Amino acid sequence: MSAVSDIKQGLYCADCKNCRLLVWDKSSKLEKMTNRGYIVENEDLEKFYLVRCLWLKDNVIAPEKLEKCEGKQGVKEKANNDNDGNYLDDEPDFGEFSG
Repeated sequence: MSAVSDIKQGLYCADCKNCRLLVWDKSSKLEKMTNRGYIVENEDLEKFYLVRCLWLKDNVIAPEKLEKCEGKQGVKEKANNDNDGNYLDDEPDFGEFSG
């Protein structure tokens, strides 16, 4: 498994479409930044990571301890679209846009 996959296994919001993960190597020496709670050290993988939420438009404090988020939205599966890349769920159809 990749480091990103291993980190995402421990995050509540990892399967949310608003969740973005930034990962740094341990050699980047970000130890002092972990005091703020945004950058988390994963000692097993020797990586630092930060979780950014597009719903909150901010970084997530202590993302490894997050238990609930009202803005969590599931990621759409590739199998949920037709061959043209159009989603087949109940999204509204806004018709053609005229320029």
